Amino acid sequence: MRIKFTQDYVVDDHRKGTDAEEIYRSGKTYVVNSEASAIHFVRRGVAVAVDKAAKQAAGGVEVAPKPVEPEAAEAGEDAPETSGAPANVASTKG
Repeated sequence: MRIKFTQDYVVDDHRKGTDAEEIYRSGKTYVVNSEASAIHFVRRGVAVAVDKAAKQAAGGVEVAPKPVEPEAAEAGEDAPETSGAPANVASTKG
């Protein structure tokens, strides 16, 4: 399933703040192998479904993107990523 992030998103787990944290970049499209992950990001309002499978999995939910927090905007889009995509996600040009 393909989803496109509408804002930068860092997964809040035990890896946050380390070199192994999961970071998804605003404007990039990712292939998510887990239906639950796609639904999670779309319903949180940080991503939109790109393909039919992701839209169906999210129950047709079309969530307006939340505004980017000021701290994230100050970091800018050129802020270096400290990790690659997680194992169940592949980045595609978006």
